[in-house]
Amino acid sequence: MDIALEVVLTMTLLLGLGFIVYDRPWAGDTAITLISKLLVNVSLPCMLLYSMVNSVTHDQLISFGMLLPITILLIIVLYYFSYLVAKLFKVRKGRQWTFAMMGSMSNTIFLGLPVCTMIFGMESIPLVMLGFIASSMITLTLGLSGIIKDARYLGADNAHLNALTQMKNIFLNPIMISLFAGLIFNLLNVTYFPSLNTALGYVSNMTTPLSLIFIGMFMRTMKVKEFIPDKDSIVVLIIRFVIAPAFAYAFYKLFILFGVQIDQYSINVLVVQIACCVLTMTSIFAIEYKADGKFATKTVAISNILFLFFLPLYILILV
Repeated sequence: MDIALEVVLTMTLLLGLGFIVYDRPWAGDTAITLISKLLVNVSLPCMLLYSMVNSVTHDQLISFGMLLPITILLIIVLYYFSYLVAKLFKVRKGRQWTFAMMGSMSNTIFLGLPVCTMIFGMESIPLVMLGFIASSMITLTLGLSGIIKDARYLGADNAHLNALTQMKNIFLNPIMISLFAGLIFNLLNVTYFPSLNTALGYVSNMTTPLSLIFIGMFMRTMKVKEFIPDKDSIVVLIIRFVIAPAFAYAFYKLFILFGVQIDQYSINVLVVQIACCVLTMTSIFAIEYKADGKFATKTVAISNILFLFFLPLYILILV
């Protein structure tokens, strides 16, 4: 619990730093645009290239077997389930796909990694990376395409683009290319030469703090009343912290009934991963692609706080 508290406090401090920095004469909206482009086009691709080769071994990736596709399928099911809930509860149009992304995709690395190593030990790291790979694949395909749909509904600049151009924007963007390049390098046992590996590591380490500073800066542009949870935020947070982990547990158990070998330890680690707070990149993508960035940012901020209250319950049930 102490580690989880420390992580959340660290995130809060970085958000606060961004909140303060926004008012500096050299920052403001210009800095928000610059950091957004830097995250999407430089630091995130570098993080994926670095993580795919350095954080999980070739043998570990192969050993995942059916667990990786099952986890990918789980996130896809949660994504469309969340979208149906958005329709059922009449979530405002222009944020329904953003809602679906927040209901199904969690903060698997910055929060999930330290929390899982705290609860389950260092041997949980390969499973954390499995969750990260599965989440990244869906985030950068279904998640990003959904954000673009919301942006188009809201009349963003990309509304005039046809479906083919939209698909190119998704599959040929630097993040997606880096993810699949990293996976291929891992499967082929490719290693980077030391200087390149070190450079990728340095830029990769920028991603989390820069993301949180960026969100803090964007929060500064919002009015106080815009941080009050509305119906849409409350519903998606119920999915994130209650329905998603319960469904994930049942989902893995269902595959065991069909003969798939999944041990209880792996289920527990992956369920905690699924139960983490809303994926920070949801806010960044929503702002970058001109979707409902305020809704995403508010929900991300609230979920970081709520996770502290749900974590002891997860530990009580799963450990």
